[in-house]
Amino acid sequence: DMYEIGLWEDSIVESGDNIMYAINIPQESVTIPETMDAIRAACGMQSDRESGTAETNKYLGLGKWK
Repeated sequence: DMYEIGLWEDSIVESGDNIMYAINIPQESVTIPETMDAIRAACGMQSDRESGTAETNKYLGLGKWK
């Protein structure tokens, strides 16, 4: 298991005012919104699918930049 995020110098790219880079992390540490929705549903924390999804999206700031 890695407890750090790997970042290598040759994975960093400058593009105008932006810096892009690749990070390498174990995939099992990535929580996706659907996992959060499933936990809400399993624990009875939502009355329907739409309210649970809306709460997760609000918490994660998804759809904020449309």
